[in-house]
Amino acid sequence: DKEGDCTRCNDFESKMKQLDRSLSKEKKDLSTTRSKLERCKKKSLSLEQQISDLRVEIENREATNGGAGDSLQAEISSLREKNESLLLAMKDNNFDTLKQLRAENFQLKKENERLLRVDHLGLFEEIEEMKIRYNEAVRQLNQRHP
Repeated sequence: DKEGDCTRCNDFESKMKQLDRSLSKEKKDLSTTRSKLERCKKKSLSLEQQISDLRVEIENREATNGGAGDSLQAEISSLREKNESLLLAMKDNNFDTLKQLRAENFQLKKENERLLRVDHLGLFEEIEEMKIRYNEAVRQLNQRHP
């Protein structure tokens, strides 16, 4: 009977040690979680303060600028209209330039065709004959007036 009591005592001690270890682990986890919670709270407060500061800054800028936002919108609208008109003018100018280039291209093609029809061999022969006659005329002049 005493032996059974000792065995139960040992079981209780073993369970108690196990529960103590579990309790220690849970306390440690709780401490870690509390630390994390504190860091998160600090971060949250910091972010809330930044948001508040930004709201104040926005309000101050809006109060300082007054109707500046409206004038900026008007200027943007005006610039957009100018941009559209410039784009249209550029398209018209490009169209005129394209027409001019096509006309010039047509004239150059006609000139090229005309030049291709010229008898180049005959032209070169005529030039050679003219060179020979010129040299002969120069030689005769030099003989008459030494």
